[in-house]
Amino acid sequence: MFLTLPDLFQLLVVPCIAWMGYHDVRTRRIPNWIWPPLAVVGLIVIFLNAVVVAPSVRVAFVLRCVVSLSAVAPIGWFCWRLNIAGGADAKAIGTLALVFPVYPTIYFRWGVLPIERASHGVFALTILTNTVLVGLVIPVALAVCNGVNGRIRPAMFVGRPYQITSVSSRYGQLLEDDTGRSLTGGLDLDALRLYLQWRDTSLAALRSAADTDRDPANCPSASASDHWGAAAFLSEIEGTAYGTTPEQLRDGLDRLCAEEAESVWVTPGLPFLAFVCFGLVIALIYGDVLSTIMRAL
Repeated sequence: MFLTLPDLFQLLVVPCIAWMGYHDVRTRRIPNWIWPPLAVVGLIVIFLNAVVVAPSVRVAFVLRCVVSLSAVAPIGWFCWRLNIAGGADAKAIGTLALVFPVYPTIYFRWGVLPIERASHGVFALTILTNTVLVGLVIPVALAVCNGVNGRIRPAMFVGRPYQITSVSSRYGQLLEDDTGRSLTGGLDLDALRLYLQWRDTSLAALRSAADTDRDPANCPSASASDHWGAAAFLSEIEGTAYGTTPEQLRDGLDRLCAEEAESVWVTPGLPFLAFVCFGLVIALIYGDVLSTIMRAL
């Protein structure tokens, strides 16, 4: 195997991305200290590539760097502003744009990787499109799993049922309202954990005393019409609790604390960085999957 120095620096980042993906799956948190070193590596990659690139392709290299930093990196910021992605996801996309502006070239005796190179030549864009395509596999897998188990309903493409007793330790969003009907934009389970911490209780305790805990008179700082103290909770904590509204919190708690309810449908809540890991590995080995699909079509 033969690598140039900038390609070597790019490959050294791959284990870091894999570690972040694993950490994101386990804890849904990425430590902030990891981003500055990766940004430094990205600047080193751009500098070394600018030094070693042939004069005949220098203009193309600069253009690809410009596209990566001005088109790919802002995608993360826009997704964060629209509440489509979290802050760590936005930083991850910006990091990809900085570290992988152009394709690495990994030489082996039998050939060169990546195999399929997109005409645009922006490697960060290839990673991003691969990541999206990997994410599109999830609805198909969920539908097959639910269908095999006889769970036929509209939510079968975006979620699966879990025992309510296990919900507070999972990630994702509720897909049912207090009557059991399917919905979109349900309670985020991270917000549920924040609420339970605010009330210094557990979901099991909340279910066992639902009528008492729903009463605003027994909720900290709640007004007379503030069932579950939802509005008081959102006004006292820092941040927006993942964009949760008082109505979403009340509906979610009503559903989770319904006496007859034993299970509830929940989105899988898979983290973005887990998809990035797969998209990056596919990009390094195969290359641009979207280019292959478009050519086939």
